[in-house]
Amino acid sequence: MGEGDLREFQAILAKDDTDMNEGDEEFMWSKRENLRSFPEALPKVLLSAPEKNYTGMTTILTVAVMYFAYTHPGNKTLVGDER
Repeated sequence: MGEGDLREFQAILAKDDTDMNEGDEEFMWSKRENLRSFPEALPKVLLSAPEKNYTGMTTILTVAVMYFAYTHPGNKTLVGDER
């Protein structure tokens, strides 16, 4: 992420969840894979999912598992490396 993106990310992260606008949501969702190293971003990334209904749950759960796998690298059970 570039310096400008990092500033925008920090500004969005400082906002209350209810104050996020459509542009904030689009930014957070488009950067979701780059933000895995920021676990505090997960709630806002999930709120930014374009489909917040049953059909979008697979995508939302995939993002949540990616964050978990990144922040808990020793736990292989949730990332599909079952023994």
